[in-house]
Amino acid sequence: METFSVNTMGTTSCYTNTSEVVDLDSIFISVLNKKTVSITVGTAHKIVSSLCNIPLTYDAKLRSVIPHMLVHHTKIWPGWQKASKYQSGQLTYEKYFRSFKSYLTYKLVYLAKNDFKIALSQHYSENLAKVENKGGVKVDSETQTEITDKEFAPFSLVISTSAYNVNTIIFTEGPNENIMLKYHLQPNWPLINMAMLLNWPNINVKFTGYEMVVIRKNVHDISRYLSEPNFPSKPEQVEFIQEVNAIDNNKHRKSYSLNLMKAYMEKYLENFEGYIKGHGEPKHLRTQIEETKAFFQQFILDIQDININNSMGANSYVVFNIGGNTYTRNKKVRNQPTLCLFETMTPKVETSLVGFYGVKVNPKGHVSFRTMNPKKFQPPTIEYTCTYCHVRFLNTKSTIDHLYTRHSAEPAVICTKCKKQFELPDLAQNRYAHSCTT
Repeated sequence: METFSVNTMGTTSCYTNTSEVVDLDSIFISVLNKKTVSITVGTAHKIVSSLCNIPLTYDAKLRSVIPHMLVHHTKIWPGWQKASKYQSGQLTYEKYFRSFKSYLTYKLVYLAKNDFKIALSQHYSENLAKVENKGGVKVDSETQTEITDKEFAPFSLVISTSAYNVNTIIFTEGPNENIMLKYHLQPNWPLINMAMLLNWPNINVKFTGYEMVVIRKNVHDISRYLSEPNFPSKPEQVEFIQEVNAIDNNKHRKSYSLNLMKAYMEKYLENFEGYIKGHGEPKHLRTQIEETKAFFQQFILDIQDININNSMGANSYVVFNIGGNTYTRNKKVRNQPTLCLFETMTPKVETSLVGFYGVKVNPKGHVSFRTMNPKKFQPPTIEYTCTYCHVRFLNTKSTIDHLYTRHSAEPAVICTKCKKQFELPDLAQNRYAHSCTT
């Protein structure tokens, strides 16, 4: 007769008392009393049928795997961590057992109705590993489940909130085994300059001159998940260049060398400077040329980092992992060690040369710049967009003021490779690069 063992309070060898049980209450009480629990296949079938109202007679494969899943989910129930609260009288038996029963019901019903094939595959592979035992897979002798990275829960939480609250969200334990969402105090904003703003999350910038249009989008990949504080994290392997493509497939794509782009931008700024002096040095134009210089610098660095034949194609865009690193951070309530919010950020930029008409080629093939007479010069338009709030601004100051008043400051992050902590403004200033020693 095949039997299964459950022991969540320690290793099997620590306890000699064995309790053969016939229902879920007996399992629960025996584990709380630190006894190894033995159940037969028939008992497991009865428990699951009663618990979940699932008929197990129609599918032999389901009958074979469900006892293993009952044992597995009994063993890994997070509520065992609260045994001390029950033993000290802070938690009633009825509430504690009801939580355990609800957890198993949800897990087993979902397994039988939605994830049965995966569970079955896992069960057969575990048995094969147990029989062959070739050393390729580590096996837990109590539950025969692979000691590998587990999958995330088969659902996600969608939280709609203002930009101000995004970085202040925290999760805590609530009554009746519930999870509560709260907000913590916002840290003070640091001073943000133009270089930081151009690489800030959720900020897109469009430069429109009369001979060139360039767009830079910060499309940082940020994932959030709940887990235990000691959840093992591994550095993600991210391709540096994510995508290279045409903006409009119906239009021609032409590449321009990095040196040509640099020379054109120098000439552009020279003419811009002449235009400003010719109009009496107005303050708003002086601010605008500084913004243009900062934007040009970031665009040139994009081309250098991407390094596709040391050039950039008009009517083209490239998405790349700016800085080449991935960062993480976590938040939890003090004195609540069982719940933590993890965030992983992969900085990404989409840089686009939408159009470039600043050069001309004579019949002999010589390339030169088009005439940019300061008297005919037209100042560019630089448009900033907050993609989270879907609002646009025409200068740096208004954009930064929007961040200060409508968003919360970004918490520090930790490099997944070298485990050093960095403030986000410093990373944005340096294009998310740092001296990473792994």
